[in-house]
Amino acid sequence: MLAHCVLQLCSYGNMALFYHGLNQTELALRHMSRALLLLSLSSGPDHPDVAATFINVAMMYQDIGKMNTALRYLQEALKKNERLLGEEHIQTAVCYHALAIAFNCMGAFKLSHQACFCMTFLKH
Repeated sequence: MLAHCVLQLCSYGNMALFYHGLNQTELALRHMSRALLLLSLSSGPDHPDVAATFINVAMMYQDIGKMNTALRYLQEALKKNERLLGEEHIQTAVCYHALAIAFNCMGAFKLSHQACFCMTFLKH
């Protein structure tokens, strides 16, 4: 049963990326939400892969201009990664990088700079 769930998860994730590549982001988000549900059911909601998927979902929302929704997903991914992987993990740095990009797209350059500073600080 778990193998079937993982297969469906991969299929939904792949379809989401396919539709996103075709600029059909709403359809991509529907598939990604199904993949996220299956991932949460199979691995638990507190799994690093859930946080990584949150980043992908945030980027899709960012592409369609829903910045507040994108920021919520990025902040949740950051919280999960800091708790599960630690503040110095590369995936945590990826969250800060994604936040910096999102803030920059919003014109919040000071916040973007702060996120970049946190990311740079993690490397040292």
